[in-house]
Amino acid sequence: MKILRTNSAKNYSGYSLIEVLVAMFILVIIFSVTQANLRGYSQNKSLEQAVKQVRSDLKLLQEYSIAGKLMPGCSGLNGYIFSYNTSTNLYSLIADCTTDVNVPNKTSLSLPQGISLNSFRPPNNTILFKVLGKGTDIPNGTSINIILTQQTSGSTATININPAGLIN
Repeated sequence: MKILRTNSAKNYSGYSLIEVLVAMFILVIIFSVTQANLRGYSQNKSLEQAVKQVRSDLKLLQEYSIAGKLMPGCSGLNGYIFSYNTSTNLYSLIADCTTDVNVPNKTSLSLPQGISLNSFRPPNNTILFKVLGKGTDIPNGTSINIILTQQTSGSTATININPAGLIN
């Protein structure tokens, strides 16, 4: 005689509610961590981009002053000035002509949003790159640090300029 066994429990395939909730909770945690890291990454990239922009503009002024490049309408040149306005968060690239006063010699540029440039040389926040490789107006034995700050994260980056005009 053969005994037949019946399986009273049915085999269900799929996930229980607890398993689904645990999986969703893990995904939410992973997403939160990723989002925070991505925000920090983009802020750091914004700061890096601003540093590259300012350093590039400083080197352009240095190059123009070493070459003695005259702007159109400028008959003589003292050098090129990097100037920062703390109230507008704009910096300017200025050709310092010797005698001409009506020459368009200024270009104003803004920093990326969320980036500020700390006051680096009170009271006027300027650096003069003198013509023909004569260095800068920075006193010997000192250097100037231009500090750029990412306002939301507080991250900073520094550009250093010495009296000879070397930009690091």
